[in-house]
Amino acid sequence: HNQVINKEFPSVNGVFDILKYLHKLDVLYLNWIEELPEKRGGRIQSIFFILLMSYLKFSGKKIIWTLHNKKSHSDRHTMVKALLLRLLLKKSDLIITHASDGLNYIPKKTPGVYIPHPVIPRKQQNNTTHARLNDIIIWGTVNKYKGIDLFLSYLIENKLIEKYRIIIAGTVVGSELTDKLERIALEYENVSLMNRYIEKEELITLIEESKLILFCYQSESVLSSGALMDSLSFNTNIAGPDVGAFHDLAQEGLIFSFKDYNDLMMRMDDFLISKGSSPAKEKKKENFLKNNSWEVFSSRIAELIKEL
Repeated sequence: HNQVINKEFPSVNGVFDILKYLHKLDVLYLNWIEELPEKRGGRIQSIFFILLMSYLKFSGKKIIWTLHNKKSHSDRHTMVKALLLRLLLKKSDLIITHASDGLNYIPKKTPGVYIPHPVIPRKQQNNTTHARLNDIIIWGTVNKYKGIDLFLSYLIENKLIEKYRIIIAGTVVGSELTDKLERIALEYENVSLMNRYIEKEELITLIEESKLILFCYQSESVLSSGALMDSLSFNTNIAGPDVGAFHDLAQEGLIFSFKDYNDLMMRMDDFLISKGSSPAKEKKKENFLKNNSWEVFSSRIAELIKEL
């Protein structure tokens, strides 16, 4: 739909690479730019980016930004990140959010649009039926903000930890979190921790062997989740907190949502009864995946760019 002028040239010098393209740039499309202070030379890059935003607005070039989260998951460089966030909310010509709740954070004077995170439909694997060996799978990179350790601690405190077979599949970030999860996995044999990158084929098998994909995200920062959208490709029930994109998909009847861990545990057995999600829910998933492919997303973005 459009010419992406840096498509074949990944950034080497962060946002400074934009200087190469200023003379032929019409639209600057930003993702995760509010995390700039975390990058190498982040403070200098942030100062340059603030100046760049003023130049782009003065020169009539357009700025599109995807608002992925309410705030940064990391508590480092909070003041600079907050400054960048305010600037983006004020200066962007269009803000895209992958959760309807994200529209509440966009100023009325700034155009904003809710578009679900695009997905890549996954083909079924040889019609093979896997035994549901695990009750719960939690997959993806294991960060503190995802609340996995808090969920396990809740189960331990309420003497529920041995009731479910749980597998945690993904690289754990941070030594403190790693130590905590390893201790739990050593103490309780029904909790398996696979602290490594899980290859695609292995992940598919693990998910298809599980009754429920669980997301334990803490609600203070989360709006959307790419792992959530990827999970829709599987014939496995999904549950997540009643916030952001999780709330949206629950309203669509595609996943289950819960208000807190007490609410989750009251409904957990119902989530685990079926061997995969119902045919009606799978049909809904199929239609959703079709209507929210990357092809459909790119067409929608192209139309929005034309309107700018």
